[in-house]
Amino acid sequence: RAAAAVFPSIPAGRKMFVNFHPDDFHDPHILSGSDTEPLYKCDPTRVVIELTERSAIADAQLFKTSVEMLRKRGYSVAIDDLGSGYASLSVLAAINPNYVKLDISLIRGCDRSTVKHSLLRTLIKFAGEIGATTIAEGIETVPEYEVLRSLGCELGQGFLFARPAFEPAESISFPGRVS
Repeated sequence: RAAAAVFPSIPAGRKMFVNFHPDDFHDPHILSGSDTEPLYKCDPTRVVIELTERSAIADAQLFKTSVEMLRKRGYSVAIDDLGSGYASLSVLAAINPNYVKLDISLIRGCDRSTVKHSLLRTLIKFAGEIGATTIAEGIETVPEYEVLRSLGCELGQGFLFARPAFEPAESISFPGRVS
């Protein structure tokens, strides 16, 4: 309801990302397809369902069926926090997301870690091969940003750009850099 209430204030052409917890896929109201469900009052082409995996997925088939139902309605799907918790490669393979959000634990210090650099390069390349857009979470420094851009990461979020706020942030650009 909160996300649906904010939706009308989001500028045209921008997308709203809404977190879904695995337990949400057991909620008959969310998945009923009813026009009374607040989420379904939003233009689905401008809504991305973020699948957060802070706990294990209890029913993998229900999860996959639910994701397919949301896709058929026109929603895009993102895997949130890839690289942490239960955000597994098997879920990535099962739902073929439109967006892959790379967890802050992979981003933090990626400019100083050859292991993180290599892992990010692999994940970003893989996402591109399946047609998913990559989003780096938690970019805090210009060196992190520059590494991610050099690896082909398409989008980013973090304190380097803006602090969390109720209103959508303006587009950010760095002089002499691609943003």
